[in-house]
Amino acid sequence: MKRSVRLVITPGQRFRLSNFRFQLATPAALLRLPSPEELGWSATVPARIDTIQSIERAAVRWLQDHGYPFARFESRELLADRKAHTVEVTAHLSAGARGSFGAVRFEGLRRVEEDYLLTYRTWSPAAEFSRTRLDEFADRLMQTGLFQSVNAVPAWPAGRRQASVSTSPGRSSPQRAAPLRIDLHVEEGKPRSVGVGARFSTDLGPATNAFFEHRNLLRRNERGRVSATAGLAEQALDTSFRKPQFLRAGQTLLGDLIFSRETGDAFREVAIRGGVSIERRLTPRLLIGAGISAETADVSGSNREGQSYLLGLPLSARYDTSNSLLDPSDGYRVFARLTPYGGSFDGNALLFPVLDVQGSIYFPFGRHVLALRSRIASLLLTGRDEVPAPKRLYSGGGSSVRGYAARFVGPLDAEGDPLGGRSAVEAAIEWRWRLGDTFAVVPFLDAGSVSASSLPDLADGVHLGAGLGIRYYTPVGPVRADIAVPIDPRPADDAFQLYISIGQAF
Repeated sequence: MKRSVRLVITPGQRFRLSNFRFQLATPAALLRLPSPEELGWSATVPARIDTIQSIERAAVRWLQDHGYPFARFESRELLADRKAHTVEVTAHLSAGARGSFGAVRFEGLRRVEEDYLLTYRTWSPAAEFSRTRLDEFADRLMQTGLFQSVNAVPAWPAGRRQASVSTSPGRSSPQRAAPLRIDLHVEEGKPRSVGVGARFSTDLGPATNAFFEHRNLLRRNERGRVSATAGLAEQALDTSFRKPQFLRAGQTLLGDLIFSRETGDAFREVAIRGGVSIERRLTPRLLIGAGISAETADVSGSNREGQSYLLGLPLSARYDTSNSLLDPSDGYRVFARLTPYGGSFDGNALLFPVLDVQGSIYFPFGRHVLALRSRIASLLLTGRDEVPAPKRLYSGGGSSVRGYAARFVGPLDAEGDPLGGRSAVEAAIEWRWRLGDTFAVVPFLDAGSVSASSLPDLADGVHLGAGLGIRYYTPVGPVRADIAVPIDPRPADDAFQLYISIGQAF
């Protein structure tokens, strides 16, 4: 025989949180907690338990960020007024003893040098303890890619038990901070990894990539990487080296050497390129870089051919507030690069700078995203035909103006091949319409123009491409498939282009 139970719930009148007070069970001299209003309380908010707990946690966190590492919540008293439908809360907290940052001890290190890890510390010696700064230190260590886990724990030094200090009313002598030991329990990850990838587009065909990487070559997070690319239009072998915290915190030494062969409609090239640069992070959002590069290339096609020898001095700046590398949905990015080049091409001396500025911005609308992108680039001081074809400015392709083959936006020669230009401008808009957790539909419109002059001249023609994309979201990032058509195509343009890769178009 089946039996059923019926629950009848009468919610009654809603109570509001009319007052909130803190009491320190072990108060510290001169310690003034923030007011409950500063921590989220308002006399108009409902008396919800999660709201009360949130205010209590915020108060404990404030204590832990201001020199009291072992502050904790003790208990609470609730006083309800049934007539006024209000609740008053008194939260009892224990501050504990004051502490300052002392020695750091690592547990679990096997292949990484300890003094290198200490360069990521977020506090000065003997500074007042702050839980937030300690958490930031642990986060920085995780971001090195060396560890599977990092757990930071403050503790009193062995053999010393620091008692809580209470303060009588009217007493004004400050409680003295004692140095803490900071224990870092870490689990190192595997330093070596291999991987493969693939991409496809109708203009460049299929391409595969494989790499081997070591993330701790000399026990200080030096990263060496060898990658190979094999495609119908491009073959390359790339070796790179990266040394973080070079000479100072937040500064990285970079080096690379690339052997490549590229065969396309715009040019054919066999090249050797190498460079050394330094990047410095000025703020969490701002990264600047400077370096030197050298290259030699055998170039043919695009109405000029010969051997080029170039020396470059690349300068760059990147400001990024976006919330994801592969799938941004909020914030913006701005990237600028200025590279003066000097050398020779086909026996003639050359001196020219190239300026390229790009930006994108993302507007969230619930789970959907409106994304905008723009670019402006200019080549100065010399004519287009004097510059090796790979160094001219182009537009078109899967990460540029979709619907056009790679580099096909702009002027074409008599055979319908791209000539490139001395300036380029681009703009794009797409709407990422999320369908559940796995898929999104993305309509988009791209525009671009390439001019023979160093300043963009839209009278030379603006090329539009429109299309529709599908995004399949994975834990690694979205897989992108875009199909696009050129609007008002020329005889040399294909009817459509298809692009498949990992990550958003921008």
